[in-house]
Amino acid sequence: MTDSISDHGNVLAMRLALADDRAALAEYVHRRKVCDATGAPLDAAAAVAMTVTVAPGVSKFAIVSAAYWDAGEGALSSADPDVDPDVLDGRSLFGREAGQCGEPWALGGAAMRKPRMPPARRPAQWPRPSAPVSSGPARHLS
Repeated sequence: MTDSISDHGNVLAMRLALADDRAALAEYVHRRKVCDATGAPLDAAAAVAMTVTVAPGVSKFAIVSAAYWDAGEGALSSADPDVDPDVLDGRSLFGREAGQCGEPWALGGAAMRKPRMPPARRPAQWPRPSAPVSSGPARHLS
């Protein structure tokens, strides 16, 4: 039997990581504006961001269009051996391929903003019991 609380925590963690990756890629595209390889304008949903090793222990950041990445020709493409394999691909992050991924957390749009959880049940509101007359310090004792 699976632990539903643990599963919910894992899904939530994956959703948060996906949201962070989306925000990071959108920010990179906003700052860079153009493909590092071709100079063409970039769209976050069709961009790939990566780190590239330029010397032992030294890496640089690069961002290219998904079309250039998929072509697999030259530096900063999927065929470049110096590119770190962990890339941010806007097509999968922004849902163009989310339906093909098979992961429930890879859904885009409203499903990412509003998790499908049952509404929280509120406890019944009971009036506070009034304090009995005999409680508290005795004021009539001298």
